[in-house]
Amino acid sequence: MKKMCALLFSADHLHYASYLPVYYVQLCNLEESHPGAKTPLQDSGLSVARSSVPGCYIAVDQTIEQTVSTSAKTPEGLIGFSRNVSTY
Repeated sequence: MKKMCALLFSADHLHYASYLPVYYVQLCNLEESHPGAKTPLQDSGLSVARSSVPGCYIAVDQTIEQTVSTSAKTPEGLIGFSRNVSTY
């Protein structure tokens, strides 16, 4: 997983390239930060339930990508997003 960071960056998958090192460090330190979490992760994998509907799980990276995309939206869209005048 650690070796994939540079590959994802070079393939222009910036969200994955940014968050994968964070995932890697968290997983390496899992027993210290969250004792007992390793077994359920090994059994169930990395997924998130965003609703109370049984069986509606999605991958963690997809959840983060959706969350970041949603929070990055502005009322005007992407217009006015940059402070650089030449981008307008």
